[in-house]
Amino acid sequence: MLVATTSVPANAAAGATATEVKQAGAKHVHESTVTAGGTTAEELRYQLPLQLPNGGTITVNTTQVLESTGSELGILTVGTTGTADSGITSLISSFRLT
Repeated sequence: MLVATTSVPANAAAGATATEVKQAGAKHVHESTVTAGGTTAEELRYQLPLQLPNGGTITVNTTQVLESTGSELGILTVGTTGTADSGITSLISSFRLT
């Protein structure tokens, strides 16, 4: 479990736009269209610096995928403190609303 503080509101972290995460201090923000579970989805990638309780900082590399089927919305959020690995890509490609 990572314990940190941030000024990012919970609703922004769950489905934020690129502008919202930039305003919250995110860096290297990229939006793109991807294939998730055989359908088109929107992907948002960014790095978010967080303050740790001991006064240090850590950067979380975040990927969010939003998939909609009309009346339903699925949001997949993956964060890592390391570099993104190929496991995230395969997770995104298998993500689907059922």
